[in-house]
Amino acid sequence: MLDPQHFLAYVVRPSLDSIGLWSPAAERLLLGTALAESRLTWLRQHGDGPARGVYQIEPATHDDIWAHYLAHRERLAERVARLAGGPPRPAQLAW
Repeated sequence: MLDPQHFLAYVVRPSLDSIGLWSPAAERLLLGTALAESRLTWLRQHGDGPARGVYQIEPATHDDIWAHYLAHRERLAERVARLAGGPPRPAQLAW
């Protein structure tokens, strides 16, 4: 299990900061979601399901977010893509 405070300090907070969306509420929401979805432990869904990463996002959900949410928010999409070194692919969800 990842230490929740380290995850918050070294992943969540810098990520939110870099896309201009940091707030105490956003920080708590993202940490709480990761704890609920994977206990900050699992990077692949049990039973070989499609969900990946500490947030247990499915590739279809990833694609939908890019096609229907971020497609209409160009600045945010650019910031998110910069975090991943280019437009993220579903294969990157685990990390």
